[in-house]
Parts: sequence; C-alpha cells; structure tokens
Amino acid sequence: MDQDERSGERMLEVRDHEKKFWDDDEWEPEELETAETELVAKQQAIYTPRKRLHPNQAWNKFYRNNKNNFFKDRHYLIDTFPDEFHTQDSTKVWFELGCGVGNAVLPMLKYWKGRVYGIDCSQVAIDCLQEQASDEERVYVKVADLCSPDIFFPQVQADVVTLIFTLSAMPTNVDRKTAVAHAHRVTRTGGTVIVRDYGRCDQAQFKLAHKWTGESYRKGDGTAVYYFKVEDLRELFEGWEELALEYIQRKYINRATGEVRRRVWIQARFKKPII
Repeated sequence: MDQDERSGERMLEVRDHEKKFWDDDEWEPEELETAETELVAKQQAIYTPRKRLHPNQAWNKFYRNNKNNFFKDRHYLIDTFPDEFHTQDSTKVWFELGCGVGNAVLPMLKYWKGRVYGIDCSQVAIDCLQEQASDEERVYVKVADLCSPDIFFPQVQADVVTLIFTLSAMPTNVDRKTAVAHAHRVTRTGGTVIVRDYGRCDQAQFKLAHKWTGESYRKGDGTAVYYFKVEDLRELFEGWEELALEYIQRKYINRATGEVRRRVWIQARFKKPII
C-alpha cells in the first residue's frame, strides 16, 4: 500500500465534520470510459518483477519494516456494519481472515463481546498481534496462508467473517477464489461475510498501472494489490446471498495545494445460504 492508499484509509475514519477532508464523489459515464481506456493502454505490456517474493515473505518484510504503525485502526466497522457488530452476545464468533497486526480486531474488542479468531500469512504480524492481545483470552490467532487450499482451521463456525483489504493482496484470481472457499468453510449457515477492499479506477491504481502482472499489480515492496469491480466480487461469491455490494467513491481535497484525489473502495456483505 502506498502513501495515498494509507491516507485514504485514514480519511475514512475522520468523524469530526469540521475536519472532513473529503466529499462524496460520483463518476460520470464518460469519466469512467476515459479512465478505463487509460488503464487498458497502460496495461498492454505485462510486468515481470526482477525478483519474486512469496506473499508470506513480502508481508513479513512489510511488517518488519512497519510493525503496527502503518495501517490505521478500523473503528469505522462498528458504525458501518451495525447488524454484525452491535451485539453483546458472548456466544457469537467473529473470524478475521487476513488479520494483520490487529487493526480491526483490537479496536473492536470493546464492542464485540464474543470470541475472535484470526489468521494471517505473516508470522511477524501474528507475533505483533499476540503481544498486543496477550491479556485477551477470547482472541485466538495463528499463522496460515489463505492462498493455500490445505490449511488447518479451528473447529468453529463463525457468525461474522471479515475480509478487510485481504482479497486485493492476493497475487492471482485462483488465490482469491481459494480464500473465498476458506471463508465459506468457516462461516456458519446464515452467517455473514464482510468484504471491504480497493475499487476499480481508484487513483492509486493508475500509479501502478505499468506494473500489471496479468492478475494483479506489483508494488515496490513486493506485495500485490488488485482493484475490484462489483462484478469481480459477484463472481467470487457466486452462490452466496448478496446483502449489499457497492462502490464507495470519495474526493479528497488538499486545502493547501488544491490537489484533488479520487478514491474508490468496494464494500459488500454476503450471507451463506441455507442449502
């Protein structure tokens, strides 16, 4: 994630309207057409990294360099997903797939009274989260690679499963499909999967367009990123009940320079159907 992406995530959490640096944005059809044309033109040549890092290696390197200082805590989850997180039920189970250093789990513990499970491909991230949550007996986290079809999960069926900026970090579409299969495996029937991720035509995508590997973009630190269309998520969650699926489009204005940045995220809720 580059500085723009980090900044965009930070802005999402600003609640004081006097400090609001963004406005809701809406793309005109001709603007989308122009943006798509530009992206396609920049992606004509497939980028081949000189050095390929396994995702586990890349994210271990990332967290060794940044520890828990890079991503902002995701306090917005309680307001954005009240149906899932406004509960005092201690029997509920939440499973975070791609938990990182706990930017979602840790701030939500004061609201969520049930058990929390989490997995991440980075040993460095899990060590950091375990250290921060050492006094929380209801938090269980471990290292596991969501891209691998053969990973061991605790024998739980979660009421809520979250994939927060997780699917975009996977290098290939096969990896993303594998992660969704794991989400299906750990979600109880009738349970909900929440997805929040990067959307197509986000401004940061244009900066990486020349580093398109065929299935994702390769950033300078070796990690991958993908920018989703709503159709991408519908395809990945085929067979699930779609509760909500939308773009979040915002315009960020630098009041000092007048520079405008257009950010796009995607947000979804899917329900595991009763078979």
